[in-house]
Amino acid sequence: MNRDKIEFKRTVVFARWVSRIGHPLVFISLSVGIIIALRLANRAGVALSLTLLATVILPMALLLFRGFQSGRWSDPDVSIRAERVRFYPRAISISAVAVIVLLLLPAPAFALRGATMTLFLLIMAALINFRIKLSLHALFAFYSAVILFVVNPVVGAVAFTSDNTLIASIGAGRTSGEGKANAIVALDPKTLTVKDWFTQPGTEFVTGPTIISHNGKQIVAAATKDGTVVLLDVTSLGGQNHSTPLFVSKPLVARGGSVSADALAAWQQSAASEAPAAPAGATG
Repeated sequence: MNRDKIEFKRTVVFARWVSRIGHPLVFISLSVGIIIALRLANRAGVALSLTLLATVILPMALLLFRGFQSGRWSDPDVSIRAERVRFYPRAISISAVAVIVLLLLPAPAFALRGATMTLFLLIMAALINFRIKLSLHALFAFYSAVILFVVNPVVGAVAFTSDNTLIASIGAGRTSGEGKANAIVALDPKTLTVKDWFTQPGTEFVTGPTIISHNGKQIVAAATKDGTVVLLDVTSLGGQNHSTPLFVSKPLVARGGSVSADALAAWQQSAASEAPAAPAGATG
């Protein structure tokens, strides 16, 4: 009996941690941070991040956790449908203020669109709540996934260098300020600010980056839409002009073929070096 209680307690603890990690506030904050880092210059990105922190993230966090501490709702997720009747008007007010502030700045169009859509989702969830309880975890997890892939999408998986720098391939899209599209970018692992990048006119990346080693040097490999593989030095992705690769292969697929979106693979050629392999497919 005691063993069953212990197992049940562990299950409850695990479920609570999953709920916290998947909390809408966490999902949205991470998604917004990644998009701002990829699409805006560092100074503009910091300004927008601080604005969103002050107008949305902190007020919403205070609303959730102060309400929980005061007993207004039974948990920080506001899981009980009846309690959400009091939660939604406050959350909608906070979101509406954020939209107004972004309009007055004025903020980049993608940020204003995102804030407006968040306000719309909260209003929709409040109306649906009169009939059934809508899962905000699922709603905002789906929303975060959509905006990450629609707004200047990250292609494939990301990679990490030996010093934990995050390397990502950015697909086609419109950018603001010094944002990046069709590029390989290096992001600081703590702040997600862009440290370095490579981009070249006409180069559209279709795979995530793969880190390979050659004679003690780390090299980034990524494939493009036309079937070439681009190799970049981790310490200086595109050189001083951010558009000079270490090497560009000839197209690896025949005309009409394509490179699969999966990340490149690598195999050990010798004790000192690895080589990339690109998965390719034919188009009919």
